[in-house]
This record gives sequence, C-alpha cells and structure tokens, in this order.
Amino acid sequence: MRRLLLTILTGVISFVSYGQSIRLNQIGYYPSAEKIGVLNDGKEGDRFQVINEANETILEGRVGEPRFWNLSGEEVSILDFSGLKTPGTYHLSYNGENSHSFQIANNWDDPVLLGLLKAFYYQRASTELTEEFAGDYARALGHPDNEVIIHPSAASATRPVNSTISSPKGWYDAGDYNKYIVNAGISTYSILATYEHYATLLDDLSSDIPESSNNVADILDEAMWELEWMLTMQDPADGGVYHKLTHKNFTGYITPQTASEIDRFVVSKSTAATLDFAAVMAMASRLFQPLQNEFPGMSNTFLRAAEDAWKWAKSNSSELYQQPADILTGEYGDGNVNDEFQWAAAELYITTGNNSYYNDINLRSINASVPSWQSVSTLALISLARNQERLTEIAQNDLVRNKIITLANRLRSGYDLNSPYRITMTERDYIWGSNSVAANQAMILLNAFELTGEGTYLAAGNASIDYLLGKNPLGFSFVTGFGDQTPMDPHHRPSLSDRNTLPVPGLLAGGPHSLQPEGNCNYPSTLPAISYVDDVCSFSTNEIAINWNAAMVYATAGLQYYMRGLGNIKSFVLKNPKDLVALEGGIARFDIVTVGEGFTYQWFLNDEIIEGAIESSYIIEDVTLEDDSTFYSVRVTLNGETSTTAQARLNVMRDEVIDVITSTNENLDLSLQVYPNPTLNKIINLTSVELVKSLNVYDMSGKSVASIEQPNELIDLSGINAGLYLLSFRTLNNQLITKRLILK
Repeated sequence: MRRLLLTILTGVISFVSYGQSIRLNQIGYYPSAEKIGVLNDGKEGDRFQVINEANETILEGRVGEPRFWNLSGEEVSILDFSGLKTPGTYHLSYNGENSHSFQIANNWDDPVLLGLLKAFYYQRASTELTEEFAGDYARALGHPDNEVIIHPSAASATRPVNSTISSPKGWYDAGDYNKYIVNAGISTYSILATYEHYATLLDDLSSDIPESSNNVADILDEAMWELEWMLTMQDPADGGVYHKLTHKNFTGYITPQTASEIDRFVVSKSTAATLDFAAVMAMASRLFQPLQNEFPGMSNTFLRAAEDAWKWAKSNSSELYQQPADILTGEYGDGNVNDEFQWAAAELYITTGNNSYYNDINLRSINASVPSWQSVSTLALISLARNQERLTEIAQNDLVRNKIITLANRLRSGYDLNSPYRITMTERDYIWGSNSVAANQAMILLNAFELTGEGTYLAAGNASIDYLLGKNPLGFSFVTGFGDQTPMDPHHRPSLSDRNTLPVPGLLAGGPHSLQPEGNCNYPSTLPAISYVDDVCSFSTNEIAINWNAAMVYATAGLQYYMRGLGNIKSFVLKNPKDLVALEGGIARFDIVTVGEGFTYQWFLNDEIIEGAIESSYIIEDVTLEDDSTFYSVRVTLNGETSTTAQARLNVMRDEVIDVITSTNENLDLSLQVYPNPTLNKIINLTSVELVKSLNVYDMSGKSVASIEQPNELIDLSGINAGLYLLSFRTLNNQLITKRLILK
C-alpha cells in the first residue's frame, strides 16, 4: 500500500517502540480462545508467522490496519492468530523479529493462578516463612503484633492511650509492613468471591502452604489468616473498627524481623473501615458455615462481628478518617461512605435474609462502576447476582442484572471498537494501580458472562488477562516471575531486604499512569500507558498491593473456570463476526470463535451458502469494489441445534488519497486536504470544501460515528474518542474519496 510520510508543518512524527515490537501474552492462550498480539510499526497486509519449537512455520497471518493510540504515542496493528489451536510452545515472527514464546494449552495459566495465590502467603505477618513452604523466600518471623499500642486517636474508656492489644496475623498491605482495614475489605472480598463463584476449580487446588494438609480449600485457609486479624481490629466494647495497624512512618528497606522492633499502633475508628469489615464478615459467615467441623463457631463469630459493626456504623455514619499529624503511612481516606453502607447492607441481607438490610441498600441509587477500595457498591451488585437463591421475594434481580450488564457493555464496547490494543482500558483508567483496574474490569465482564452466556464478555475479560501478562505497550508481564519480561525491582520491602536476586514471585505491579509523584525516577514518558519504570523508586507504578493481587486471582480463576467448562455454561460462542472496513486490494477476515467441542460451521454471503466455507474463519484475500456492502453470516451447529449469527457487513473503500497531511509543498497535487492530521483538539480543517457533498466518519470496525451533509471548512469531531478513523467524502460528481484521520 502506498504511504506518504506523516508530517506536521516542518516536523516529523516518529513513533517510539517500547520493548519488543510484538506484544502478546507471554505465558499462553487456551486452544479455543481468541489469540491477539499487537505489533508496533508494522505494515498493513504484510505476513507474520507462527513458529513452533522445531522452528517450523505452522501458521501465517496478515498484519492488521495500523491505528494510532494517543495513550502510548504509537501506531500499532493487530496480529490475529486465533486459528492456532494445536497445543504446544510457539512464538510469532515478523520481518526477522521474534516475539516472546508462549504456550497453547488448556492449563497454561495454572502456574499463574497458583503464583498469584501463593503471594498472599509471602505477605503474611506474624509468622516465620519456613523453607519447606517458602523455599528461597524463607524468612524469620516478622511483626508478631501481640503488643500493639492504642494511639490517642483510637483511645476509649476501656482502651486508654498507650495501652496495648494483641492484633496478630493478617497480610502486609503492599510494599510496606502496615495493615489497613479498608484495603483488607476489598482484598478479602475478592479472595472469598473467587471461592464462592468458582469453588469447583479451587477445592483441590494446593498453593503449598502450611494448611494444605487439612480438608479446607487453600484459598479459604489463606483468607482465614486475614479474617482472624481483622477480628482483632474490632473494639469489643462498641463494635467499631480501627482504621489501620501501622508504624508511625514507613520503614526503610529492612527485613520484617528488623522492622518488628519499631512500635506499632492501632489508629482511629472510622465508618469506612467498620462497614468494609461488616461486609467481609457477613460474607465470611456464609462461606464458612459449611465448615463447622474445621472451624468451630467461626461462622457465628463472623456474623456477630458483622452485625455489631453495622450497628456502630449506623450510629457513627460520618466518622470519616482523618490522618493524625504523627502518622505518615497510607491514609485510605474516603469522603463518601454511601457505597460502603450499600455493600455492607447487601452482604448482611444475603447472609441473614433480613429484609431491613435490603431496604438499606437503596438499589436504584447504585451507579455501577469498576470496583476499587474507594468504590465498593458494585460488589453489592455482584454478590446479589451470585446469590439469588438466598434472596427474599422483595429482591429486584432484574435491576441488579441490568446494572451489571450496562457497565459490562461499556467495557466491552471499548474492547470491540475503540482500542488499538483490543483491551478495555481507556485514558481514565490509567490511575494509580491501573493494573488493578484492568483486573477488576475483567471481574465485571466475567459476571456479565455468567448472567448472559454471551461469549464476547468473556473474550473481553480474557483480553484484560492478556494485557496484564504482556499485551501492552511496555511489553511487560506485570506479575513478578511470570513471563520473559517481568518486574525485577518492585517497590516491595521483603524483596528488597532479602538476599535473592529475583523478587518474591506472583506479585502484580501497580502499572503505568502519568502522575509520577516521586520526581526522581527515570520514566520513559508522561503518556499514561507507558509512564512506568521497573525501579524500586517508583512506588506509584512498581509497588505491589494485596487488592491488586486479589483482583487478578479472581480474574484468572474465572477465566479458567469458564474456559474449562466447569460451570453451567459448557459450550458457547466466544466471538461473532463483526463489521469490517477493508481497502481495495486488501484482505478481509471474518471470524467466529467458539469454546467447547463439536461445533460445525457454514458461512453465507448475502444469505447464500458459500461452498466449502465450513471453517471458523472466512477470508477474502483480494478485496474488490464489488465486495462493498456485502453481508456475511455463519450458521453454527452444536449437538443438532443450530443458530445463525447476525450479518456482518463488509465496507470497501478505494485507496485514492492516503494520509493527507499539512504541507507547504506545492508539488503535492491534492484536490482535497485535511489538516492537522493527527489533530490534538479534534478540530480539522478542509480545503476545496465546495467540492464535497457529504462526509462520513467510520471507526475501524466499519461503524459510522459521524455523518455531515455539506460540511464547512471547519469540522468539530470532539465528540469522538481518540483513535484512527476513515473519512469518506462524497463529491458533487459522486466520486468517493477516503482519507485516514488520527484523533489524539
């Protein structure tokens, strides 16, 4: 395809590649899953190869349409190798460059899930990590926490200033040695929800911890270590819960054993902490109720603690946490606790069946959002949706379902239409802990799949896992120890203070965002998707945290559960054919991706059978103008039952004028110009506009996103998302002219 050099005035745009040019999941893919890589600086239509361990080319594909992503400042193309289904170890090759190797297997992510879960054992406080269970990461007992001082902010008549309580166990919250109830709330929920939703996957899964020999799932044993600590943070005199257990300041990069010599304090009760506690304890009560023999009385203990906490919070609804002047560790402050009330009420209602708790949820007021420690009302929706058999007749199940699906649809639309990386992450998602946003987005999508059986939700959730394991602009697998390029220097005190070259494995790094508060780290860029550095100095992008790990435990387990057919949904269509835009002489590929055995396929062109088109993909090698506005569908048969997909449209555009850009070069004989291109403010200028009858703007799926009759010289496209688009001009003499446009 012909290309003009992209220029703006006298400058030249250069697209910088970070890491390898080919970015993909560095661990693996399921045989039946969609398989997507991303190529930086490729040429559309070029061939790429899939190479096996014997160095044989076993599959070829074509490089997709380049698209600019303003969040990483690069132009990238999709490499779709979904046709690869044979188990084995492979790599991609393009123009002499090889990708990281990866597996195709039904169990490729077993080590990842085990590593993510085992990381919680490595984060345990108040215990020695023995060589038997920790291997090279064995360490002495850290922070027994049996004499924790009552801070003035936490003092009461029964617990005066400088008195002490015993508050052992729990997980170190992040790269520091402190323990925080607010973050423990969403972290423990995610771990417990993983078991509640996917128990058949986890009952026999051993993470090789001291409790592995008992008759309890290891994931529940691990959760119990945190739950028992949380119980100690409740004041038995009134039911209120202390906000955190902490040193007064962050320690240096010293071992847990050495740090244990520094005084520890419990600080200030808060409404947010108490409600997070109530929600988790109510949830734990129902999950441990069947385990009375293994944990006698604990289910009742959890429920009493939850109800006492709820009563305190109702009487102290505005006790927002205020950081004392002499406490400098993590704040976890929250100025709005309505969502915590909704979540706690939902968990108590589900466990007790008491309708008064349901009335306190105020379900219609919940604005579903991707969960985080600051925003937990969507956890109420998920728990309600997953426990319908426990609910009373007043429950509004359809409303719960619709709120989850509406949120999932927004996430899926980004994956389907707007993302050059085929992910759900957008600019607003690149916050502190952006990788946990990706994992929690997967949680929402997995729950939408459970509710609907619509496989595109699962495909979008799978893409989030791919992103976290390497299909991102940095080419990092963000879980320590998993993948070829992983964080080596996370901001994590146990890793920094031990004698190991490699960090503690299984920890999810926080991920890129453009805040950069440290001021002394060598970041490669301020662009949100690449503002990350693998250095201990970067506590804002390279620290770890239990809530980030817990979200990815949930997402990884959910993907395994569904892709292995362990739930009620055994076989399903993962991806339907989508509308396509192709340029004359290019390639068009329609795909349907299915999970499960026994599917057969038959493709149709304009409702007529295409002879011999009986595979899961249908490819047109040399698109012509006659193919414009043709429609393709596929009939899928499974166990004698058939269904036909909706028709996908093929739009064909002539490649008459390509990449028209601002230039003062009079030798460019162009009758119509669009500038600036790329445009930063989404305002474009047109020349020779008097020749134009109409303008249509298409995204790269072929969907029209704007249509303007008789356009003026100045066009405002600020209502359209950033990305790569095709402008289709219809002239007065009905000539069709197409141009690419990059909106930044």
